[in-house]
Amino acid sequence: MINLGDLIAKLKSGEIPASSEFDLLNEKRQFLPQGVGIPRFSYSFKKKSRILFRLQMAIPFNPETGFPDEKFNPNKKWRPPLSPRSAAMVVKQYAHNNKSAKEIFMSRAGVSEWDTSDATTLNQADFKVLRLYRTPLIITAEAVTINDAAITGQDFGIPYSVPITRDIETGQIIGDVPDIAKIGNLISSITFKEIAELDNAIKSKDPTGYSGHRPFINPSAIPTVDDKTKREWVGKILSGALISSVRPKNFLMAYEFALSSSQSMMSPDKKPLPCFTRLTFDDIKEHRVYFDYAKKYKEYIETQLSNPELDQFWDFVEADICDKALEEPKDKAAKAEASRNMSLSTSSHSFYNIDTGEWRADWVQPFFDAISDFGDSDPEFEKKMMQFVARQIRPIDSAIIGSVADRVAEKIPLSYRYITDDILRNHKDALFLIYGSEYTDLMLEKGLISEESVETSENSTNTEENKSVADLIKSAYEEDNDEDNDGNIH
Repeated sequence: MINLGDLIAKLKSGEIPASSEFDLLNEKRQFLPQGVGIPRFSYSFKKKSRILFRLQMAIPFNPETGFPDEKFNPNKKWRPPLSPRSAAMVVKQYAHNNKSAKEIFMSRAGVSEWDTSDATTLNQADFKVLRLYRTPLIITAEAVTINDAAITGQDFGIPYSVPITRDIETGQIIGDVPDIAKIGNLISSITFKEIAELDNAIKSKDPTGYSGHRPFINPSAIPTVDDKTKREWVGKILSGALISSVRPKNFLMAYEFALSSSQSMMSPDKKPLPCFTRLTFDDIKEHRVYFDYAKKYKEYIETQLSNPELDQFWDFVEADICDKALEEPKDKAAKAEASRNMSLSTSSHSFYNIDTGEWRADWVQPFFDAISDFGDSDPEFEKKMMQFVARQIRPIDSAIIGSVADRVAEKIPLSYRYITDDILRNHKDALFLIYGSEYTDLMLEKGLISEESVETSENSTNTEENKSVADLIKSAYEEDNDEDNDGNIH
């Protein structure tokens, strides 16, 4: 038998180590860190969910002074890693400290009075002054989408981050344009040539005016095609392009809470569902999801935020998303269609009762407090979001660029009907990268260049002078490349 008193004394003195001396037994070392694993909102049959689209405070000037400056302005807004509610308290204190800043906030809100004496509490007057500075919490990265299973290994489009910096005002790429962006622009130009031809044929009702060969387009239907079918044709042409141009890839952050079968937050015994009363940090964390920032979400959120009667919450926009399918989808295509058709609506049983002007129950305020506290919990939020993006968007590299160029050359000959003379002139870098001397010979044959002007090499892309989010994403990806992709972006 051990001598307990002696054992405790030895542990206390350090004669017997009380922890792993060489850290060989630490459970934290048994697996690689999971990084930031936020799942994509997913479809399931008969799903009914309360969605809270997360918001952030974004002020286009310095809130301490009321004026834009080099640090905070419309292109670089005051945007702290805080919940909007907490950020509002900070702004309220700034306004109390600076009378001229307070007057600017009041003027912008169209109010003549604003009591800022107690910044530790917020009321409806504060909400009226500051509500319009809230925007959806969206994570953005520049990416091309590659739609070729031979390159990506997937039968759906895969986004790849591209190291560019854009001019905020014009949207133009600053500095050297990466090769993959040049190829993406080329394919987009070719694709839009075809779409323009199709559009003209439809407008003139001329079935011979479209020379493309798409299995889903019946030329004889062109004279009578309706707008819905036309949109479907154009959508299929665009989605079938081997690679897209470089575009912002936007991830809309949200929380998802499962509702009852009757689309209520309450159980049959009139108590709130457990997901609304489990309020620890880890509980809230498990409810995070993201959405691709599609048009229907953008329009819904904008409508809610612009309507004072609907806009009631500092930290989120509330919505219900429900599956309306009558039968469970049988395959991937049917499931994707059902997912697109899920209804998005104002909550029928909101936290806030518009008719009475009151919160529905006493458990609502603790829930709001937990949401705000979670939003305040991470001062390194943006750095962690780099890791999140790295899990959703693959980094581009020279091997991928080479594979894309090879596949374009294989699938689209230089004689392709939509590679017109203006495309030959305007996309020379991409065309030479893909077709090499074949492109040069064609340009000489067409008289579009002279022998003296022939250039046989591209200017190298100076990536050191073009640091951007994509560079940081690549670094984050390299730190996280042993982990599974939780996003399953389709």
